[in-house]
Amino acid sequence: MQDFDVVILAATRTPMGSFQGALANLTAPELGARAIAGAVAVELP
Repeated sequence: MQDFDVVILAATRTPMGSFQGALANLTAPELGARAIAGAVAVELP
């Protein structure tokens, strides 16, 4: 097995909402999926 360095190329934050707001019905994995999708969609220079 070979060792590889892990490099973070992009990051996003999970959505922020108010208490019992529009994001209240989303689970933690669903919020995480949105953050991952946002990070993947970022175009790197």
